[in-house]
Amino acid sequence: MRYLTTLITLCFSASLFAQNGAFLREGSVTYEKKINVYALLDKSMNDNEWAKQFAEAYKKNNPQFKTINYTLNFNESRSLYQLENPNEFANSQMFNPALTLGNENIIHTDLSTGKSVTKRKFFEENFIVEDSTRKFIWKITDEYRDIAGFQCRRANGLMFDSVYVVAFFTNQIIPSVGPESFNGLPGTILGVALPHENVTWFATKVFAKKIPDEQLNFSVKGKRSTTADMQKAINKVMEGAPEALRKDMMRRFML
Repeated sequence: MRYLTTLITLCFSASLFAQNGAFLREGSVTYEKKINVYALLDKSMNDNEWAKQFAEAYKKNNPQFKTINYTLNFNESRSLYQLENPNEFANSQMFNPALTLGNENIIHTDLSTGKSVTKRKFFEENFIVEDSTRKFIWKITDEYRDIAGFQCRRANGLMFDSVYVVAFFTNQIIPSVGPESFNGLPGTILGVALPHENVTWFATKVFAKKIPDEQLNFSVKGKRSTTADMQKAINKVMEGAPEALRKDMMRRFML
């Protein structure tokens, strides 16, 4: 009962922030990532008979959408994005890139320097990538949408010069952060859709609370590399695979 009361109070406080126009400078956001697995499997078949059989078998025994929850903790200087349940993929036995690649990312961002440290897992190998925060080309529109009790404005953007992004941000939450590496808008991004990649991230809960810097640290055990070095290593692992498949998996992994 005490837990339920606390949860209701926190949800109410987030709603109150949104309704009263107060500005939130630190707190926590829970995002739900939703992947249309059927669509991804259909795209990756490439007239390959084995792939078609795999897709058909998967559709018979699994739901169309895979949902995964993440937490973004942030204050005015730093943010940390990671799985809500770190063991979500610990017991996964099935090779399915649509469900695994990029889904275990941990991303630490230093807002004061514009630098990020990302822990990416490619099957059994961990990469620690230190780089500048990702750059986007944004065009803000006049469309609005309510997300998790906050009024959000739509922005259309591009990443990697070709991947179309739809984002919804609120200026009622000050830091320029969002799920994964999405950033660069005047406020916090609470919703993202990649229409051609069949994946979305939308906030389900926002909590106003104190986030000390020590809560934004994470283990950096793994192979330190640049983005270019990591891509080179992955291409080597996938040597021999069809070029279209290599490019498709690399793009999904880097999203």
